[in-house]
Amino acid sequence: MNDVDGKLVDTNLKKRDDFYSALTAFSNCMKVALQSATYFEDKSFNNKRDLYKRDLKAFVDLRKQVREDADETINYDEYAEDIRSLLDKHIAGIEVKDPDGAYLVGNLGKDVKPKDMSDDEARNQTDKITGRITKMIEQDLADDPYAQEYFSKMLKKAIEDAKAMFDAPVKQYILFADFEQEVKGRKVADIPNDFVDDSGKLNKHAQAYFGLFKHLFDAEFLTEKDLHSDKLVALAFSIDDVVNTAVAEYSINPAEIENAIHMKLLPMLFGDLGLENAQKLIEEVLKKIRFGISRGDL
Repeated sequence: MNDVDGKLVDTNLKKRDDFYSALTAFSNCMKVALQSATYFEDKSFNNKRDLYKRDLKAFVDLRKQVREDADETINYDEYAEDIRSLLDKHIAGIEVKDPDGAYLVGNLGKDVKPKDMSDDEARNQTDKITGRITKMIEQDLADDPYAQEYFSKMLKKAIEDAKAMFDAPVKQYILFADFEQEVKGRKVADIPNDFVDDSGKLNKHAQAYFGLFKHLFDAEFLTEKDLHSDKLVALAFSIDDVVNTAVAEYSINPAEIENAIHMKLLPMLFGDLGLENAQKLIEEVLKKIRFGISRGDL
């Protein structure tokens, strides 16, 4: 820090900004590389991949330390005790009231009958359900961008609808309980039931591939290419077959899995989508495969 005309000037600010920008560019480059099959196939990187990972971690740790030293971040743990003392000193309860009844915590959420619920029980259950729904949309549906986008919009709508029922907590509970079942079953309004077999089991992977067409391309494009619902269903199952075969044949080599999928899908999709759009769809399929492999869900 220097004093210029009575003002403190941070002389290292530009150095830090340059470092942060360079690290962000390096981090983004690594993200792209780690998702690319050619990065792992190129032998010139054989002795460098681990080095790049170690360097990235070291620089990220350094950035954290630099930000703390420059007072750009605050460690709130250092103030936790002071805040607690402040609350104890200045915040006091007004009144302690005994509840009208008792909650059996172990039974909450089990065999819930809306007609038997009190308003407080309904609010409690609704809070739990909305938390579960949010987690499902963010995590469970990460492998299906179209369903994730659809249910994110539907959640916002459900929240708005619930506001109109502020004086009817049980109705709010029923609204979100029904919505939770739709999210669990991945019941997207404009996706046909073809992906549910006779036993009621959903092929969520094939459904996700169907959704990718709608996620990437607008309705006008799909109509122009004569990609009606039945054809998209057939393509989705074909993509699923290609993926399953590649995973079974090259299960110990992720790069070979991606190569096999790319080689099979490009000629399959080229005629309907053209080269650029086929490549775009294949890349989304490969992202889903990487995600599925990472969490053992293929």
